[in-house]
Amino acid sequence: MLKCSELLEAKLGFFISVASEVQGFLMKFQAGKPMAPFLYEETYLMLHSLMKRFIKRVLETNSSANKLLKVDVNQKCNLLPITDVNIGFEARHSPNESKASDTVKSNFKFLCLSFLQKMTVKLIERNPLCFKLVRGISCLSPNIISASSSSCVQKIEIALDTFVDCHQMTEL
Repeated sequence: MLKCSELLEAKLGFFISVASEVQGFLMKFQAGKPMAPFLYEETYLMLHSLMKRFIKRVLETNSSANKLLKVDVNQKCNLLPITDVNIGFEARHSPNESKASDTVKSNFKFLCLSFLQKMTVKLIERNPLCFKLVRGISCLSPNIISASSSSCVQKIEIALDTFVDCHQMTEL
């Protein structure tokens, strides 16, 4: 007979909390609408919110996407203490999690941290933030236009240069 994990509710709560952070991004970009201008900002926000769960000082030191992508999520000095890792409300307050021993809780948080690290590494490896075109076409986002028109000019130049380099358009 299979034995159910004593922390099954906590594990499900953790995965639900992580899935809810990623779900909005996935729903938005699986639309039939032209969403590419929003890809840069939304990817940055999703990656930032995931990293905020287990990385020290993500908010203060990593204001740009390039800096965020350079954070080594496997380096111990960048990680929060295991007790401070954000596993989500449901996981923290599940009935079985509160009854579990400190060792079991610590192992559970370590598994959650390991999952967050691996997921973040995969997202960074396959991240569109490193592409010039994604950065360039973000100038078409109304949020970016209203925030800084001067950065929009730079970003449109990046996009146009990328199109010229890929022979998708000719120089004028």
